[in-house]
Amino acid sequence: PRVVSILARWLPQTATQMDILSQLSESSKKQSLVMMSQESAASTTVFTKQGRYSVLVIADPDGKLVEPLGITSLPTHFFLNRKGIIRKVVN
Repeated sequence: PRVVSILARWLPQTATQMDILSQLSESSKKQSLVMMSQESAASTTVFTKQGRYSVLVIADPDGKLVEPLGITSLPTHFFLNRKGIIRKVVN
């Protein structure tokens, strides 16, 4: 099972959600992946290191990864099963 979250550094709740996703990855068999929409690789790396987050974070500076998902609000979390099929979407 995997949680894929679309976040942005500037959102007030991002730091809290990053903490929760890091704890989830460390304490269970659920893997977490965060895509930082409209963020550069450098700013994403700095943010991740400053917060000491253990979750995998991918920068999406031009929104090409997020755009096909049709996301209209952030944060958005996708819950996938073991086969990679989206089972739930939470905004």
